[in-house]
Amino acid sequence: MTNVVISVTPVTPVIEVAYQMRESGQNYIPVCEGGRLQGIITERDIVIYVVADGKSPIMEPAGSVMHKQQPVILPNDDVEQAAERMVESNVCLLPVVAQSGQLLGVLTIEELARGNPDLAALVVSKISSLYQLQG
Repeated sequence: MTNVVISVTPVTPVIEVAYQMRESGQNYIPVCEGGRLQGIITERDIVIYVVADGKSPIMEPAGSVMHKQQPVILPNDDVEQAAERMVESNVCLLPVVAQSGQLLGVLTIEELARGNPDLAALVVSKISSLYQLQG
């Protein structure tokens, strides 16, 4: 799990989100308000919901393009539960939140692979299968 998490607020302009992604090397940024997770915005969200729609990244707030129903895990959830949630939700990252909704960190598929490569490979293969079925 990544403990040091860069986040933005729902009113942060998308251009600032993109800048934070570039500086951090992450392809996602959590959107928080008062430390509580509100959603996640990804590079793909910026491309599809801002660039492709002809919206201005200077004017568009992160809150208008973020995933609001982002699946999460709790700090005590084990890696098998996290892997199952990734597959069920067709995602490669899960915010780790306290019961209060406070963002504590993010677990990515890459971090899962470092700790359990076989489980991560299984998750990736199942998620890839879902993309093929949807495409």
